[in-house]
Amino acid sequence: MEQAWLDELRELIDLLDGTPIAELELQDGDLHVAIKRTPGAAIAPSEVKTPADDEYSYVLAPLLGTFFRQASPGSDPFVKEGDQVEKGQVVGLIEAMKIFNEIQAEVSGRVHAILVEDGDFVEADQRLIAIDTDHSEEPPA
Repeated sequence: MEQAWLDELRELIDLLDGTPIAELELQDGDLHVAIKRTPGAAIAPSEVKTPADDEYSYVLAPLLGTFFRQASPGSDPFVKEGDQVEKGQVVGLIEAMKIFNEIQAEVSGRVHAILVEDGDFVEADQRLIAIDTDHSEEPPA
């Protein structure tokens, strides 16, 4: 197996770490590779408050991939700054390895800021959206 292929395989294995994918098979000519692993807990977005930023809850990326604000090009974004969101509402998508994963709000509140742009590559646990849970019914200033 040539070194470039091995490097790509290592990168693919690293990418799988943030996903629930348990098995993957690849074939390139005579080369056939099967990756089987026991996935960790199911991925789920998390929203946390930290002491320095206790004013907002943050939607965090559950895995690395490409963040999308809307379901398809030209469609309305899932949420905009100032929108009221409810717990369980889809607020974005992350595409990893041609699989689109819905990102849902874990709390209700008002979207204070969207911290990444449509099409940005995001890392696992990166802050995506700031939600103001203390003023969920008040319109933005």
